[in-house]
Amino acid sequence: MLPPDLQDDEWEVGLDRTPFWQPGALDGYSRRLRLTLNPGLIGSRAAIRIDTARNGHVSGYVITQRPDSHRHAITVKRHFVPTPEEMARLDALIAQAGIWTIYPEHWVLRETGNNVCIDGVPTVLERLSEEGYRYSEANAQCTAPSGFLKVAAEMIEIAGLGDIVPTWLY
Repeated sequence: MLPPDLQDDEWEVGLDRTPFWQPGALDGYSRRLRLTLNPGLIGSRAAIRIDTARNGHVSGYVITQRPDSHRHAITVKRHFVPTPEEMARLDALIAQAGIWTIYPEHWVLRETGNNVCIDGVPTVLERLSEEGYRYSEANAQCTAPSGFLKVAAEMIEIAGLGDIVPTWLY
């Protein structure tokens, strides 16, 4: 799913395995966004993708996976169509947060001597556009700046997962 310089065994189990970084991944699109959440300890995962076609049509795709009582994966896939207002809010939050200004972005915990991060939700935001592939990764509870979390929360709301996923983020 991720470029070779960002390979990580944890992320190789991604739900949406579309490799945005490969040549041709933008064919027919002006922009593709993906949010991947992998809160390992609770065994649930989610991937949200929003694609903007060259003709301006915006479509979304969400995959969630959670274990059943026997630890078998229950996978749910669903399409959605973001409104222009939702996309305008998302774009404004992305601009305010300054996400993807460097490549790759890895948000890390500042060492102050009092910080302890035992677990959290590894979170990846990806963008592919005419400007190229961009990647931003943080632990939602431990390292993610507020702007990063606002963008993730907006994508979660747009995808209709607001009742489930925010408990992973906050």
